[in-house]
Amino acid sequence: KTIWLYLGTVTGSSIVIPGNDWGAWDATRRPWFLRSVSMLERRPLKPFAIISTPYIDAGGAGLTATLSTCIWNKVKHINDIDRKHQIFGVVGFDFLSGRQNVLGSLTNDNCGNKKIFCTLIDTFGSIVFNNDFSKATDDGFLNNINIHDMFIGVLEPDIALSLIEANLLVLQPRQLSADSSKLTSNYLLNIDKIRKNGGVASGTIHSFKCLLNPGGSHSLKWYVSYVEASNTALVVVDGYVRQNGTCTDILNIPPSSENNIDRKCFSSFDKL
Repeated sequence: KTIWLYLGTVTGSSIVIPGNDWGAWDATRRPWFLRSVSMLERRPLKPFAIISTPYIDAGGAGLTATLSTCIWNKVKHINDIDRKHQIFGVVGFDFLSGRQNVLGSLTNDNCGNKKIFCTLIDTFGSIVFNNDFSKATDDGFLNNINIHDMFIGVLEPDIALSLIEANLLVLQPRQLSADSSKLTSNYLLNIDKIRKNGGVASGTIHSFKCLLNPGGSHSLKWYVSYVEASNTALVVVDGYVRQNGTCTDILNIPPSSENNIDRKCFSSFDKL
């Protein structure tokens, strides 16, 4: 279900449908805007879609995700390289995230099989869609942890450890966070490795902190496919069965000093 449609420009003007009275609402300060403009430094050859991790809608709609893309300045002359790579704004729409089976809808319910686990992560290893998010509280918490920018290892440590060991999630110390608001440690998805494997990387889970070990000659296989022209990847585990009870042995991103960053100006906009 679509909640809002909007265009936010780098100069601060906005168009929002349906209309609202949010007062001094600045689109350039919203997480979806910051995430979009931080993903691309130059105009891509093809449209590039950015999906946010779930967050609480400022307009009161509840747990929401945003699908957005950058709008680039119109080029009047073919040699106007500077203007070609200047962002005009971000266009997107919000939709309810936590109360519906998004992954089931996207995969024709192939992810609805009890022993086939699916989750969508972004290129920082944060969970975008997960069926457990339907259990989140109204203020966006699951097991007392905020699901916004939740690293996959918080809910699925066995899967996360396997992806790290396979060099598909590579630790980057002191990098900008997904919304460019602070310096922190994070993981980056190794997209080149996935592409070199024909578009789907695969491996076997060896850690069983939260998942049942199938034992014998059986193995627990995982697959990761990057969604081209986007900031996401689909993670699938065949034979997925959780142990009884809530998994408390989480794997989170190693801590780093987090310095707030003044994002009033972006280098991409300096020549506007």
